[in-house]
Amino acid sequence: MNKQQWDSFDHSLLSSVLTIQQSFIGQLDLKSAFSRILSELLTLTGSDYGFIGEIHHDPSPYMIAHALTDVSWDSDSKAFYEQQMAKGFEFRNLNTLFGVSLITQELVISNDPAADPRSGGLPRGHPRMASYLGLPIIHDGKMLGLIGLANRPGGYTSQLAALLEPITFTCATMVNAFRQQQQKQQIEAELLANNQLLDAILLNVRDGIVLADYQGVIEIANAAAAELLCTDAEALTDSHLQDYLNAEGSRLFAAKLKRFLLTGDSDEFSSHINIQPKHRSKGSPQFLELGVSELKLANRKLFVINLHDVSARREQESKLEQANISLRELAETDDLTELSNRRAFDSLLEDNFSKCKRLDLPLMMAIVDIDHFKEYNDHYGHPQGDEALRSLAKIFKSKLKRCVDSCARVGGEEFAILVAGGNRDDFNGLLKSVNKALTKLAIEHRASPFNKLTISIGCSELTRKMTAPAELYQAADNALYEAKNAGRNQRIWHPTNATN
Repeated sequence: MNKQQWDSFDHSLLSSVLTIQQSFIGQLDLKSAFSRILSELLTLTGSDYGFIGEIHHDPSPYMIAHALTDVSWDSDSKAFYEQQMAKGFEFRNLNTLFGVSLITQELVISNDPAADPRSGGLPRGHPRMASYLGLPIIHDGKMLGLIGLANRPGGYTSQLAALLEPITFTCATMVNAFRQQQQKQQIEAELLANNQLLDAILLNVRDGIVLADYQGVIEIANAAAAELLCTDAEALTDSHLQDYLNAEGSRLFAAKLKRFLLTGDSDEFSSHINIQPKHRSKGSPQFLELGVSELKLANRKLFVINLHDVSARREQESKLEQANISLRELAETDDLTELSNRRAFDSLLEDNFSKCKRLDLPLMMAIVDIDHFKEYNDHYGHPQGDEALRSLAKIFKSKLKRCVDSCARVGGEEFAILVAGGNRDDFNGLLKSVNKALTKLAIEHRASPFNKLTISIGCSELTRKMTAPAELYQAADNALYEAKNAGRNQRIWHPTNATN
């Protein structure tokens, strides 16, 4: 071609490229664009047939032709062509002229394919190939596709290949844009599927799920969270979780969230927090268990807060705790007098002994025994004896009002009193008031030399020499023994033997 012909060729080529580019931008239809480009190339170059394909790797390179001239030579080849083009005609045989381009990523010109050692021949019945031009489609150094033209009168030249560079550049841009669009659509599809899955999980999970930023602003909340906080999911969005907690719950939430930020330990926050939402309608208190974990995204950090309704469990725990308290009280309470029993008193004695010994505090004890109680039962009967025990127990309860004072029935007609703090005069005053109250009741006891119900009392006081609770108890018991031997109806201290 002369210069005028080359200029005309170049002008026609650029005009076609511009038209096809504009069409592709609007539709991103690679197959349609390549078909139009191939048609223009065949017309401009005078070639008989050709193809434009996209290169893939699996792992060896292969080509999928999006545009391919129909060169079928019989009904079978026609059917095969139509079937393959419907899904993209695959070429995997690299022992061909187009295979050379796939392997080397270089321009291939062959004006005598039959004699070219690089050619692998043609299928039987295929139209004759007199010349071939293979133009690699390159983008950023990577081969994305290939243009193949055949049977141009006079063959192909490197000058013609250079003139066709705008076409290869356009095709490279199209393939790259098409792949980016495919990747974007795939990402969007995966994101949509993930969002749908997340929505399904959030909708069906029984626990409340809240996604919040580091300022505690809620970004996402499921229906369960809204129900637990007595609102709706839309109202939760852009609000603070603390707005839906009572004052104590809000304080605990803030404290534990701060600790989580400092330590990064989610276990610090996954604890039972008694929270009664202030928006909750009237009814039984609602207790929530909150757990938090950190969600690290590409450019930000969020909290995933789990809300679990433990109201039923807390109610059961409360009932169980109350039942245990009742059982413990039964195990440590004397049925007849409703005072502590010997088992409970021994525990109190041990605790008070250790505490007073450690802090150098006074600790006084008395053992009270009803005088001639066997004779009382024999004379008046056991029911009347039980009533006498209950009457004395009521006196003890009325006189021992401090939390550090305790009294127990430690035997049949024996009672023990333990008082921490105070002094001996105060303790004597307490015991006098007990005796005075009993005298005032004037319970008849004809089997006693005193003709009324009386008591003997043995008292002891913690000393520095004592090393075990049993020593304090034994000292009071020894004093009681002395009071009985001295005639009963009296109070004796041990080891000083001071009587009153």
